[in-house]
Amino acid sequence: MIRFIVHVESKREYIYDNNKLKQSCYPNKDIENKWLAEYLDKAEYLNIVLDKSPCIFTDDYFSHYHTIRTDGFWVWSSDLLHYTKNFNFKWPEDFMIHVKENLNNSNAISYDRLLYLSDNFSFVNLREDYL
Repeated sequence: MIRFIVHVESKREYIYDNNKLKQSCYPNKDIENKWLAEYLDKAEYLNIVLDKSPCIFTDDYFSHYHTIRTDGFWVWSSDLLHYTKNFNFKWPEDFMIHVKENLNNSNAISYDRLLYLSDNFSFVNLREDYL
C-alpha cells in the first residue's frame, strides 16, 4: 500500500509505503497536532474510493488510502488523517509550513481549481507507483 502527499504546483511528492509510514508515526507519543487534524478534516475530497483500508497498527478500518483529499495546494491520501489523529504521523515540513500559514484561511476551493486538480491528480491520473 502506497500513500502520497503531493504539492500541486511543484509536483514535489512524498511517498509512504507501510514501512516508511510506520517510521513516520509516533504511536506512544501524545497527540500534539489537533489543529492539523482539524485542517485536514476540512479538506475537499478529490476522489473517493468506496472501500476501506486496514490500519497498520490496529484492526481498525477507515477511508481507503486511494481516496484523495486536497486543500487546493496539496493533495494527499485521505487515510493519513487517521494516522495523524491516532499516531502522530509526521507530515513533511513544507506541508506543515503551508498549513500553519493557512490555518485561518477558508478551505473553499473554486470550481475551476477543483476541475484542474481532478484532471491532474485524480486517482486514475496518478503515477502507477502510487497504486
